[in-house]
Amino acid sequence: MEFHVWLSTVDAPEKPDLLVLDLDPPEGTDVADLRTAARRIRDHYAEVGLAAYVQATGGRGFHVAAPLDATAATDVVLELSRALADRVAAADPDRLTTAQRKDQRGDRIFVDANRNGYAQTFVAPYSLRARPGAASATPLDWTELGKAEPDGWGPGKLRRRLARKDDPWRGMEKNAGSAEKAWEKFG
Repeated sequence: MEFHVWLSTVDAPEKPDLLVLDLDPPEGTDVADLRTAARRIRDHYAEVGLAAYVQATGGRGFHVAAPLDATAATDVVLELSRALADRVAAADPDRLTTAQRKDQRGDRIFVDANRNGYAQTFVAPYSLRARPGAASATPLDWTELGKAEPDGWGPGKLRRRLARKDDPWRGMEKNAGSAEKAWEKFG
């Protein structure tokens, strides 16, 4: 059973405390291209004052998340996430796209901002995926990304990892940014 969670809390469902861009590759995409795209998203987040965290999805891609201070409404966060996705894709239009329709993507990686809409979800950190091998959605340090595979964390490997390493997303709320201030810097 997979667990998917909202990007806000039950106390403030219309005020997201997380922004997520999902890298959704077509079959056959080189993982190096995914890693490059994740780093580009990280850099674009930094330009607008947001801290970036990466997660192997346990499927085919990566999520790049930014903790938010939960002061902006969902529509503001969704608009910001779409603008960020558009900017990232425009910087590498041969490899990245924000085209919703699969027949318009070709062999490009879809930079998906739709998870930021009201009542949308993303796979919860450490949730096992309902796929062969039961890979886990796994928060990573940016230093680990260079060798990480999106579906590279099966139960045994994840158990060993957690026995020797703290959760890279632990305390991420201390780096929460403002969606409104990010918009001001977006320009």
